[in-house]
Amino acid sequence: MSYLTLAIFLLAVAVAWVSILIFFMARHLLSPRRMTEHRAFVRVNRTSPQDLGLSFTPMGFTVRDARSGGQLRLTTWWIPAAGPSTRTVVIVHGYGDAKVGGIAWAPTWHSLGWNILAVDLRAHGESEGTHSTAGYYERDDLDQIINAIRTEQPMATQTLSLFGISLGAACVAAVAAHRQDI
Repeated sequence: MSYLTLAIFLLAVAVAWVSILIFFMARHLLSPRRMTEHRAFVRVNRTSPQDLGLSFTPMGFTVRDARSGGQLRLTTWWIPAAGPSTRTVVIVHGYGDAKVGGIAWAPTWHSLGWNILAVDLRAHGESEGTHSTAGYYERDDLDQIINAIRTEQPMATQTLSLFGISLGAACVAAVAAHRQDI
């Protein structure tokens, strides 16, 4: 076997290994491990806003999936302010997390008199979807949720703010950049 043949063989093996590595990394990034109730309890010691002393109502929104053209059911928690309020903040969690992780900031917003809508992005928490797109399609989902919550809660959403963590921050920045009502 000549050195040239050996070099070509080693290069082919290296390319194969790198391709396999890239495949598994992409698969892992596109399909984050779900934050289940058990994982949430172990990681953040809570499973709902009630564990933080906050009353809430589970809500869900059906959005048009810009990727497939189908529909996705996304879950949220509505945490009303202690008294009547015209201000609402939408809290969006980070990659691999869920609304249960995002509500770490809920007590602060609640103490300031804000209503809170905590969102599970696609492929996270209890929401439908199998692939995360690092904010690309999630921004469309969030845009539709904002339209829906403004329709359902017009008085409570006169002032609307967005608050995101990590992937959620990328999503809220993308949505806020093209909306005039945030």
